[in-house]
Amino acid sequence: MDDYNRRYGAALAELEKAGIRGVKANPLSNRLLRRLGLKPRPPNYQTFLRVWLTQGLSFGIPWGLIMWIWVWRQDGQSIATSVTLAALAGTLFGLGFAVINSNRHKRHRLSRWTDL
Repeated sequence: MDDYNRRYGAALAELEKAGIRGVKANPLSNRLLRRLGLKPRPPNYQTFLRVWLTQGLSFGIPWGLIMWIWVWRQDGQSIATSVTLAALAGTLFGLGFAVINSNRHKRHRLSRWTDL
């Protein structure tokens, strides 16, 4: 077993012991990325900045596109304003998710990824 798989297994065991289960421990996005051969860390073991960016982008881009197609385009809103609003929404969503994730990590006294 390689180092990544050993750490991932140890992380899931630690999360289970802490009472963190299901999608909070091993979200669908991680399972899909792992099937594609990539090596993502569980969200609870990612850095604050990485969680902020990945969650912000994964929310802001689709939300902005949906809003542009269904609302903003019909209202005559400029693309620059639409991009700004989508970026702001993604930034706030990602920041909120990163804060929650960071607090969960501290509250359950989870190990650092490098210490697993």
